[in-house]
Amino acid sequence: MKRKFSNATLQKLFAAFLLICSGLVTLQAKELDIRENSHLENNVPVNKNDVVGRWLYTIADVAYEYSRGALYISEENGVYIVEVHVNNDTIHGQNIKVAQNKITFDLQIEGSKVGVTLRAVGDKLSGESSSSEGVFKIEGKRKAQPQ
Repeated sequence: MKRKFSNATLQKLFAAFLLICSGLVTLQAKELDIRENSHLENNVPVNKNDVVGRWLYTIADVAYEYSRGALYISEENGVYIVEVHVNNDTIHGQNIKVAQNKITFDLQIEGSKVGVTLRAVGDKLSGESSSSEGVFKIEGKRKAQPQ
């Protein structure tokens, strides 16, 4: 036996369903926001290895050959190693410093010093590079490790 609902009842059920769904989405968003930002607001230490990994990056407003590349950050016995693969070349980072999810290092590009500051949050990387040419925004995303 089929049961029929009136339009008013269906509208109320649909409204209740939407209300419950929006509440669940809001709770999930708040939980995610709390997890991602809690270390920033509560000064809870973040695992230094957040910056460790393989990254694909882009830099805005620079010569095309330097506008994108790969960044490899590793750590061995407390010593960090930075390799930048760009323009068919590998450039090694110097003066590397890591604090929580932030890394700073210097590069020598075409005889000029370039300072780099990056912050990793999950699988996203952001920051800037600065040189005698100016300050340039860097964005990146974590590249999956090979299997």
